Amino acid sequence: MLAASLCVAGPAVAETNISKAQAVAVPFDKCKPEKGVTVTFDDSSPKLSGEEIAQLLTGNTLLSVDRYGTFALYYPEKGKAIGWMPKEKDKGYSWSAGKVSFEGGKYCRTWDQWNSGKYVNCWNIYRSAEPHVDRPGFYFACENGVPDGDIHVVLPGNYFEVEWRGTGKKGGRLTQSDEKTNAATEKYFGKYVNK
Repeated sequence: MLAASLCVAGPAVAETNISKAQAVAVPFDKCKPEKGVTVTFDDSSPKLSGEEIAQLLTGNTLLSVDRYGTFALYYPEKGKAIGWMPKEKDKGYSWSAGKVSFEGGKYCRTWDQWNSGKYVNCWNIYRSAEPHVDRPGFYFACENGVPDGDIHVVLPGNYFEVEWRGTGKKGGRLTQSDEKTNAATEKYFGKYVNK
């Protein structure tokens, strides 16, 4: 089990989110899969190391769906992330800058402006046995072996050409290539019409 003092190069007041009764963050021992996602993992399942996670994500874009909707994360450099809801253009995009760590073989993250980033959230990452459409798929799972959301895909570079200034929607600005974003969200997660 993670120590309660884990901090991801972020605020000293951050604590690991384990079994906290909150609606806005994912306790590391209580993931919630999307409807129809039944994959489970245990200690015998191959998971990515911290070094493999850093190599996979740094400089690239992640795309997936969870309880909050379709989301994208761009990792411009090690330790940093920009997360946004790419289908919310008409709402001015919900987005936040964040910090990530890959220590101890886990992916851990905090957000500067999103409430779900108040606490350090951590996941184990497993490569899917089967590709998702035409790309390798990855599951982010809690320590109980349950995946959070659906499968994740990693796209090369700043795939959605996201540009930002500030640390989030409050006082900042984010833009993306809507053409690339619409094509990728439809291709990989088109079944989630309302997310």
